[in-house]
Amino acid sequence: MVLSDFQKQAIVAFEQFIGADRDNYIAPDITDRFFCFIQNDRVLMKNYLDTVAETGSLQVVNSQMAQYICQHFGLTSGREKHHPYSNLIQSYHELI
Repeated sequence: MVLSDFQKQAIVAFEQFIGADRDNYIAPDITDRFFCFIQNDRVLMKNYLDTVAETGSLQVVNSQMAQYICQHFGLTSGREKHHPYSNLIQSYHELI
């Protein structure tokens, strides 16, 4: 799957999931929450893996996804956290 298509698909699904609880999800750990959401959704997880395979780099996909989240929600990058709950990432930057 093309990265830009996956980004759009994943953000739409994530926004539908958080719905009215948006204010509680737009938190410094939103990147970790987003990747947890992906890993717990069969379709998104398959599309994530297909995107990684097509791109050829897990690091590129994760980095681009994190930047997309930051931009989409109008946040800025903060300090790096090294113990995410998601198994898909090794670290993330808090977003404020």
